[in-house]
Amino acid sequence: MKNIMEILAFHDERMVPNWLYHGFVLCDASKLPSLRTELLNAKMMANCELNKRIHFSGLRSSSHGSSKTKTAVNWAELFVEKLYQDMWFYFFGVNLKNIDYQFFRTTSNGQDRHSRIYNRFFEIGLFSACRFFFDPTIEEVEILQIFSEKRELGDTNP
Repeated sequence: MKNIMEILAFHDERMVPNWLYHGFVLCDASKLPSLRTELLNAKMMANCELNKRIHFSGLRSSSHGSSKTKTAVNWAELFVEKLYQDMWFYFFGVNLKNIDYQFFRTTSNGQDRHSRIYNRFFEIGLFSACRFFFDPTIEEVEILQIFSEKRELGDTNP
């Protein structure tokens, strides 16, 4: 009988000219309370407010002394030292110049090309992450919840 691995998925995406990137952090659902405690402790050690949002776009070389940057460094060190055993990172990039857009026309239910491309590659990325980190002959993966920020697709997106 296969083990059932219950995971939580955290997702974010980034658009740059001609590229769509999806990033995933997967973690064992049973480990979330201890992971959360470790991450919060690292944030408190950096004197960063617990409700303060940290995003990579806000980190600059000139901000090396800020509490946000110190927190990000603490988190990276924590991952290397300890958390890598309980969480998995997967990064997936799509070169939009290589897409045949005729396969992504607006559907009869009104879903537009942008959404279809985004959703298709989100699904591929999430499935690929699970296949990369978990052996399907040994364990079944059940994704209990996916956390993703609201995304906005403008006319410049795929």
